[in-house]
Amino acid sequence: MICPIEFMDFIKSQDLQYFNGVPDSFLKELLSVNHKNIKVSPNEGSAIAHATGYYLATTKTPIVYMQNSGLGNAINPLTSMTSLGIFNIPLLLFIGWRGEEGINDEPQHIIMGKNTPAILKACDIEYEFLSTDFVEAKKQIIKINKSLKISPRPFALVIKKDSFKAQKAALKPNHHKIIRYEFLKQLISKLNNNHLLICTTGHTSREVYKIREELKQDHSSDFYCIGAMGHVSQIALAIAENSTKEIICLDGDGSLLMHLGNIISARNSHSKNFNYLVFNNEGHLSVGGQRTAWGQIEIQNILGEAPSQLVEIDKIEETIKTILTPDKNCLIEVMVKNLVEKDLPRPKESPEQLKIKFMENFNE
Repeated sequence: MICPIEFMDFIKSQDLQYFNGVPDSFLKELLSVNHKNIKVSPNEGSAIAHATGYYLATTKTPIVYMQNSGLGNAINPLTSMTSLGIFNIPLLLFIGWRGEEGINDEPQHIIMGKNTPAILKACDIEYEFLSTDFVEAKKQIIKINKSLKISPRPFALVIKKDSFKAQKAALKPNHHKIIRYEFLKQLISKLNNNHLLICTTGHTSREVYKIREELKQDHSSDFYCIGAMGHVSQIALAIAENSTKEIICLDGDGSLLMHLGNIISARNSHSKNFNYLVFNNEGHLSVGGQRTAWGQIEIQNILGEAPSQLVEIDKIEETIKTILTPDKNCLIEVMVKNLVEKDLPRPKESPEQLKIKFMENFNE
């Protein structure tokens, strides 16, 4: 394994000063190194565009980091803007390889994991697998950096699991008082058969799953959107538009930010049974705790109409009452601590099994 501090220092010595992207768990050790130029973009396509502007302004090669699932967001700008034969933009891509064949991983990573090399090849993006030997990895960086100066274009370094030594993230606790898990527990304990939860990817879904298990409830009223980060609000909205049940969408600040245009549909919804609840912990907690852009901006300002921002713990019951009021479309932001419940289980059921349970309950 590579020491992330030494690797980052070496990269900087090669005049590779720019880092931008969307955090990934395989890269969190590297991203935890204190490097003032590490940026976090709303989505991978935005990172490619920002990096392009950086190159145009400085002539220096940028590094864009992402999880391989984020290739879906990045393909359009990579193939229609930066690629060889168009603008010829030199980009060094650091891509975490989730779902690598032969490595046990979550089901949402299987297809992209199996096809990551083929996707890069189909997009005419040359790639190598980053060596876990520091000496060899340095040679790779030197060689690729030189080649991008001669032939500017995107080039990918695909990074496997455990490529970097563990590096404790310097995650500073935020000042908020509410713990998401405790809020969810209070909310779920008051739900009835007419309420459906549509849960965003990451820890939120796993916390809801754990709470259902603790309360000895089944999962037929929940849809766990384990992938497709940023799209859960549209799933929930469409369900609300085609149901008389009360739909509660549980989203996060990083997810909302990824496809911010979706909030327009939520704001314009005439479905009185659609309730949108955003937990804002100001970070990407499931992949290392990197801060999101919401640190200085309140989501409440864009939710529109009559959202309720939670600042004090004593407003929890009042807000849950608002959420559970029938036929009351509400868009609510809850400021929460950047803490995650310990020992979160992963579903015993397959995504398909959970989907079938949800649809059977929905159509009863």
